[in-house]
Amino acid sequence: DPSAQKFLITYHGGYYQKVATVSGTSVSFGSQYAPFTYGLFTDVVYDASLQTNVVLCRDGAIKIRTATISGTAISYGTVYQVDSGSNSQGQSISTNGSGVFFCHWLDQSRNPQAKIMKLTGSTWSAGQRIALYGGSPGANTAWPTLWLPSVNRFVAFYGISNSLNFKLYEFDTATLALSNTANHILSSPVGNEFTRVSLEYSPTLGQPIIIYTAASWDGTYPGKIVSRKMTCTANSITAGSVTVIDTSGNSGDYGSANSVYDPDTNRIFLVYNIDNSGNKARIIEPEVASTTMTDENYIGISDAAYSNGQTATVQIVGSVDDAQSGLTAGQKYYVQLDGSLSLTPSSPSVVAGTAVSASKIIVKG
Repeated sequence: DPSAQKFLITYHGGYYQKVATVSGTSVSFGSQYAPFTYGLFTDVVYDASLQTNVVLCRDGAIKIRTATISGTAISYGTVYQVDSGSNSQGQSISTNGSGVFFCHWLDQSRNPQAKIMKLTGSTWSAGQRIALYGGSPGANTAWPTLWLPSVNRFVAFYGISNSLNFKLYEFDTATLALSNTANHILSSPVGNEFTRVSLEYSPTLGQPIIIYTAASWDGTYPGKIVSRKMTCTANSITAGSVTVIDTSGNSGDYGSANSVYDPDTNRIFLVYNIDNSGNKARIIEPEVASTTMTDENYIGISDAAYSNGQTATVQIVGSVDDAQSGLTAGQKYYVQLDGSLSLTPSSPSVVAGTAVSASKIIVKG
């Protein structure tokens, strides 16, 4: 929680939460809180525009509420029921950083579902639920979701039998309706059993990074944990080469893998478990792209895509560029290394401008 300079820790299957304060190499914890009566499969995301955490879990149904940190105390907002079904599992939640949340869970038939939720003040509004996949009951798993500012899409991962699948989703800002691309399967998965999946987005790279454990029941693949950078377009994601992090697991390994991205160092901190032999920790440092762009030499936004040598028209400082999509009026946007716009500064931090509508931005305004 950057606004409070604290960490919100969820543990014991999602039943409890505590505030953690880091001072040097020491960590102190506040009192124990229970965000829900019987919370299970809890996931938490921080929304920068709201300056609060949002908690999704299964508590007799799929439910959502805010969790705001003050000192070492946690105050919770009103509970909103996202979906009914006592056997459903709340699995993953992500945010676009502007009060819009993508909720992803398994229904009572263990098929992955999704719904957009929006928080305005203290009022929740919901889009229509959609099914990510409808197959044989018990054969599917809901994995993490992530907002991709470079393409203004959410991505949701889920399992179908032994494959790792994903879809890209955009949402209508007025109705909160979701629309998606066709199903994609992660190529060259390295293993045919996916036991844990973690997703992080690097603003510096302008790319998501997927981390997952892979193994097989038949001994074909030893248990291992790997990472892959992924290149995004509006309609597809291409997975890069596999970077092996650990190969000490045996076949059938089903250890955990949890990660967090540190924007100050552009590194990912990973904690995982191999064959229940104890937790391990690694620092992952993605290869960083470079640029000569600065806040001083940034002059504006081109009105189209151009190749080298072509004459280009550029909307300069003070002009209104009207070729954008998915922006939130009133929000300040930053230029990313891949040329996209995001609410999060990249490195170096370069202000693109301020949005005045979903499709228009005042350059450096």
